[in-house]
Amino acid sequence: MTKISAGSYDLNKWLFGGYETDIVSVVYGGSGTGKTNFCLLAAISQAKKGNKVIFVDTEGGFSVERVRQIAGEDYEKALKNIFLLKP
Repeated sequence: MTKISAGSYDLNKWLFGGYETDIVSVVYGGSGTGKTNFCLLAAISQAKKGNKVIFVDTEGGFSVERVRQIAGEDYEKALKNIFLLKP
């Protein structure tokens, strides 16, 4: 089974190697519990590796400033590989 990094050593450990590929993973919880941060961590991790990411933002939680905080100096490289959809 192929997995992708969750963007965090601890998350990868808890997920036994990361998120599974070829399936839809649902992250749920109350407001302010970190759901968007989990998604941003994984998206930025993949984008920094040169992989293309589709980020579907249904609630306006995507923040370029947050991407900058997480990605550091490579944030522009990461943003070039993240395609933001706001349905």
